[in-house]
Amino acid sequence: MRTTLSWSKQTLAGLGAAVVAAGTLVPASAWGAPEVPSVVINEVIQNNSQIADAIELLNTGSTAIDLSGWILADDKNSMTINPGTTLQPGQFLAITTDDDTRDDKFGLGPADAATLLDGATEVDSYLWGEARCPYTLTDSWQIIAITEFESVFPGVMEFEYDPALGQLWVICDDACDGRSQIFELGGDPAAPGTFATVAVYERPAGTANYANEGFAIAPLSQCTAGTRPVIWADDAAAEHAWQQGWI
Repeated sequence: MRTTLSWSKQTLAGLGAAVVAAGTLVPASAWGAPEVPSVVINEVIQNNSQIADAIELLNTGSTAIDLSGWILADDKNSMTINPGTTLQPGQFLAITTDDDTRDDKFGLGPADAATLLDGATEVDSYLWGEARCPYTLTDSWQIIAITEFESVFPGVMEFEYDPALGQLWVICDDACDGRSQIFELGGDPAAPGTFATVAVYERPAGTANYANEGFAIAPLSQCTAGTRPVIWADDAAAEHAWQQGWI
């Protein structure tokens, strides 16, 4: 598997900047990615002390979308979006349940689903289970440290384990100029059973120093000509754009 990151900057319509290996842009359809709808559920808010339950929509496309009569639903109830509601390209819209004049409302639970419908056609959906602290292994809520090791970064914003190669990607955002570090368990023969650095990568050449996080690696089955896609998300600077690259 080639892991050199000689990437160049390209543009994906509606998804902000993209980076690709060796200057070659391969369409997402080539590795089986589903078509991304132009209006997506960007965020859900449930049981918040500040505001009512809310579903935030985002127009990722390049044209305005008329949402009149579209439906937002949970697993039991639904709300029809008001006539004349238009979502401009790149615009966010948070729809809440704090309007007491409406009889039709969704109500989000700790384990629920949010669905956006255009008539009977599902546009996007998001499903979640009841949240528990991901770092707790017992019902006592005691935090248990499994291991500890140093990275070269002042802070770590994302971990991504690549099971195909047995590698742990440690990602830092714009605080570290977009650098990445790869660890392998047992990578140091002198210290078996510990994580050791096998590579440190700078951010792709020609790309801005964004707060890139949410790093995800495609499975090895998607490898084409020695490369496979990765996707990550900008957390702030480019209006939360998705990025695509190759390793």
